[in-house]
Amino acid sequence: TGCLLQTRREPSRSRARDPDNAADQVSKVSAQLSETRKELEVLRRNQAKADFAAIVNGQSSMVNGSAQLIAEVKADKVDTLREMSDWFREQHHSGVLVLGAVVGDKPALLISVSPDLNKQGIEAGKLIKEIAAVVGGSGGGRPTLAQAGGKDASKLPEALEKARQLIQQASTNRNE
Repeated sequence: TGCLLQTRREPSRSRARDPDNAADQVSKVSAQLSETRKELEVLRRNQAKADFAAIVNGQSSMVNGSAQLIAEVKADKVDTLREMSDWFREQHHSGVLVLGAVVGDKPALLISVSPDLNKQGIEAGKLIKEIAAVVGGSGGGRPTLAQAGGKDASKLPEALEKARQLIQQASTNRNE
């Protein structure tokens, strides 16, 4: 029987050593890995969208007829914050959104202001500069969408509170 087992093992060893077969196997595994990564990204995006919808439903408020949401969220990359901004604007045509997240080990901030509120003097680009300073960072962008990065993730709650104060002040100023 020892001889028979060796005979059975020999062909598999020779296939493993065959460079063409090895290249095919590597190609197949690489394609499977790529497909799995795409599936994982779709799952992460769907989970982020569901989590964000719960935050919007639970934490957003209406101020003078406009939606307002200032929240810390989970995001594995800054692009996710931009997507969240898109999802918010799909639901609320008039509003202000401020999101903070720790991406890697660094704080990231995003502010979105609807065009109608921007015309009334609320500018994302100006707000982000003041808020980013709290986390030791800087930022910029357009009047309706701005983002920033920082150095001190522990200050993210403080930065979001600063955003709340600045937006409340801007909202009060536009109603006077």
